[in-house]
Parts: sequence; C-alpha cells; structure tokens
Amino acid sequence: MKGQLRTVPVSRMAPIDPTRIPQHAKLQIGAIFLQAFKRDYETPEFQECYRQWQQERAATATKEKEITT
Repeated sequence: MKGQLRTVPVSRMAPIDPTRIPQHAKLQIGAIFLQAFKRDYETPEFQECYRQWQQERAATATKEKEITT
C-alpha cells in the first residue's frame, strides 16, 4: 500500500471551519499556492493550455453574442 493515496469516505470527513484557522496559517497557505502557480505559469505546457483556454473562451463569447443578437 506504500505510495498509494488513501481516502476517507465523505461521511467521515469533518467540515473545515475557516474562522478557526489562524491568519498566519492562511497567509502561509496562500504563499504556497502563489509560489506553485508562479512556478507552473512559466512552463511551456501551462502557457499552451492557457492559450487554448483563451481561444475557447473567446469562441464561446462569440457564440453567445451571436445567439443574443
């Protein structure tokens, strides 16, 4: 079982109360996510995926505009 992710049934999960998380912990978590985003943003794979998403979003916006007019 080494190396495998173990999950817990949703029925046994306790909800997270954000008001009980200390502010410094929230800032640390935010900093970790920001560092990961900056690291991934610079990769060619991310740039290609982002470019495709922008094209799809523009195409969807054009279709919606045509439907409403």
